[in-house]
Amino acid sequence: MPQSCHQTSYPDRHLSDEPKNVKWILDHAPKNAKMVLWAHNGHVCRMRHFGARAMGACLAEMYGKEQVVIGFAAGEGQYTAVVQNEGLRSDNALQAPPEGSYEAYFRASHIPSFILDLRKATEDDPGSGWLTRSRSFRSIGALAMDEQFGPANVCELFDVITYFDQTTASRLLPGASGSRRKN
Repeated sequence: MPQSCHQTSYPDRHLSDEPKNVKWILDHAPKNAKMVLWAHNGHVCRMRHFGARAMGACLAEMYGKEQVVIGFAAGEGQYTAVVQNEGLRSDNALQAPPEGSYEAYFRASHIPSFILDLRKATEDDPGSGWLTRSRSFRSIGALAMDEQFGPANVCELFDVITYFDQTTASRLLPGASGSRRKN
């Protein structure tokens, strides 16, 4: 296992146990087995986030092109996250995408949901070049955030982007720890 994977962030260590769990499962699975590992964009991406290696970056070092990283983007709606001093809530609003952000361009397509393969985007291509440049991209994790956008290059982070113009928050189970719903 690459040395740099020992410097993963706290959540990433527990999501993949320094990619050992994923490797163990695949090593013990039938030949040519595939696995889907679902996590927040910041954990599955191929680059650093919050100063530490993301789980996806460690797995990419192990599996290279065999691994396909899918990022998620949305135009508007609500999401579930922990609100400071309030607990888990499912009524957090997505901010409108700022002008020039990836999500603003995705919304401008007027296609309500799509999957976009980023692997063949190139800087000099008039149709895909804009995808290869850093611009604002939404990043929300387990905590509700006032500032939802930051600079990113989606082609460096993901192989594919899935976009939904309208999202709804996950439904909280009754009695979910710290959950509060607004009626």
